[in-house]
Amino acid sequence: TAVKLKREGVRPGIPDLCLPLSIPKVYAGLYVELKSPDGKLSLNQKDFIEYLQWAGFKAIVCYSAQDAVDAIIAYMERYRMAKTTKELSDDLVFLRKQCD
Repeated sequence: TAVKLKREGVRPGIPDLCLPLSIPKVYAGLYVELKSPDGKLSLNQKDFIEYLQWAGFKAIVCYSAQDAVDAIIAYMERYRMAKTTKELSDDLVFLRKQCD
């Protein structure tokens, strides 16, 4: 619930998913807000998405799981195309360390 999330320190408006992989000179990372097909963004969500876009992130709203999957795949493909093999390897090592 919102009360429980607030107690845990979650700020209102922050999108549901974050992919902290930058595409040089394009995006600083990807944020995805997930909504049901008839879902509406709160004012906090609209403001935060607008801020993220201003700050150089790709911040989107997806109204189905498939839309989110497609958006993430498209972002990762663009990410892969923008990086050298060495950069991809370094990023993978970094992400694995974060998950340990």
